[in-house]
This record gives sequence, structure tokens and C-alpha cells, in this order.
Amino acid sequence: MAVTAFDYTKVITEDLKSIPESYLPIVANLVHTFKDSVTYMPPLSESERLALDEGLRQADNGEFESSEAVTAFFKQWGVNA
Repeated sequence: MAVTAFDYTKVITEDLKSIPESYLPIVANLVHTFKDSVTYMPPLSESERLALDEGLRQADNGEFESSEAVTAFFKQWGVNA
């Protein structure tokens, strides 16, 4: 089965043509706010950075928790993982 790419740029461009020009500053603000909200990366503390580095080291060495341990970890919050 072939996967086709959806041209979101084309769809958005076409949608923009139907928006009254007086609304475009608001749309631009919405787009910028959305982009900032999904790309913002807060700075990590030293302990967070070290914890991530340790996790990456463990993953690189093939050190993973068992499926049972992962399931039990998430189950404590009612998540069926």
C-alpha cells in the first residue's frame, strides 16, 4: 500500500485565502503562539541533564527494564501500557 504525503502547506495556503485581510494579524499571532508552544524547550537543571545522560548511557548499553516492570510502573496511575 502506497503512502501519500499530505500537502499541509497547500491546504493552509488555500485556507488563508478565505480569511478576511483584517483577521490576518490575529492568524499570524495564533501561528506564532502555536509554534512557540510546541518548540519551546525549557532549560534543564544540572540534575535533569545528568539523569537524561545516564538514561541515554543505559539505553546505548542495552540496559532496559522488562515489559513487566514498565507495565507495573504505569499501572500505578491506571495506565494500561
